[in-house]
Amino acid sequence: MDYTVIKRFSDLQDGNRVYEVGDTYPRAGVSPSPARIAELAGNKNRQKTPLIKAVQKKATKSKK
Repeated sequence: MDYTVIKRFSDLQDGNRVYEVGDTYPRAGVSPSPARIAELAGNKNRQKTPLIKAVQKKATKSKK
């Protein structure tokens, strides 16, 4: 699943990497746990507000 950042935050579990609004989460090469995704997508984080949201991948048309 892909996620997009909806509120700027520093990921304390990724070396304090700053994610800006509109960035894709997680960055390439990082695999956060399902619990971490839930924490950032919910309100049980330090900012007490969702920081990321799931986005659907765009369907690609196959060429015939």
